[in-house]
Amino acid sequence: MSESITTIQSSKPTHMHWEFAFVYDFVSVFRNYTDHGIHSFPDFQPEDLEQALTMETSELLDDLLSSFLSNILNRKKRLDNKHVFKELSRLINAKLQTFEINVDHNPLSQVSSFNNLSAPVKLNILHWMIEWQLQESTSIHSILDTSSKSSQMVLRTQPIGSDSEKRTYWHFGGKKKSEAALSHNSQNIYNFIHT
Repeated sequence: MSESITTIQSSKPTHMHWEFAFVYDFVSVFRNYTDHGIHSFPDFQPEDLEQALTMETSELLDDLLSSFLSNILNRKKRLDNKHVFKELSRLINAKLQTFEINVDHNPLSQVSSFNNLSAPVKLNILHWMIEWQLQESTSIHSILDTSSKSSQMVLRTQPIGSDSEKRTYWHFGGKKKSEAALSHNSQNIYNFIHT
């Protein structure tokens, strides 16, 4: 059985959650591997994701959900956006039955659309979907198996340093023009920093 995944319950802005950096970094790292069979991810900046999480409708989130779900289900053809909500709800129900997520109910069961969820819950679900891609997508496994240990396609989970105020920094977003870092202080407050 896989590790249980919990939910974020916080009033902090979404960019202050480590899951925000995790989602952005995953997409940045795997965006260029469509020739390996993964469904393509849209090109976006961290502030685009932050805005999309708070909007009532978002093409960015629709595209991410469709690609993520298609990768999890190992589909050859990308799932049409109009079917994503139903399929995602089924997937979450299945994960609940196998205790792979640590929630008491499917958050999609109380809304008619993914967009009706709060930003932290949307971010939670995106995080879950990345974990499930890493566990279940044969294309993602193939990329990870064939990549060299020296390649830059590794999701960074180790801090890159700290400062005199005891803030810890993580780099994410690859080698793009607008790289970013996330600082973390002793009160578990994360701050997004453009570098």
